[in-house]
Amino acid sequence: MALTGTPPTAPGTIVPVHTPGAPTAPGSVVGAVGGGSPDAPDQVVPDYTPGIGGPPSPVGVPTYSGTMGGTLTAVSAGWFNAPTSISYEWRTPDVLGSHQSVSGATIDSSAHDGIWYLRETATNAHGSFIAISNAITLPGGGGGEGS
Repeated sequence: MALTGTPPTAPGTIVPVHTPGAPTAPGSVVGAVGGGSPDAPDQVVPDYTPGIGGPPSPVGVPTYSGTMGGTLTAVSAGWFNAPTSISYEWRTPDVLGSHQSVSGATIDSSAHDGIWYLRETATNAHGSFIAISNAITLPGGGGGEGS
């Protein structure tokens, strides 16, 4: 079944990403296979209930710790189904297909400004899920929208 409307990548949402060759969990939103983007899911399979043996399933959304104007450190969403790897990426919203990003669990909030989101990707043998934080306004030093 194809999605219509806006894909669920709004702040505080969780976007499952299908790993080619891995089983598809019912009800999950599946990223486009063959180089597609997790920002543009293309399929919904009904009746997914997170359970043992499936892809990671988040308990909540990622947050951060630290002091605004200094270093912020990612705090995990928490996961069911034992992820074997977790990665973090700080991103600005996509504007006409363009965005800024910083990979890793930390960001220097004094060097960046404006609205950012923290994306946490958890992976196991059954697939990957991306959990997206609520909006975070970074103060930066350049007089941007977050100042």
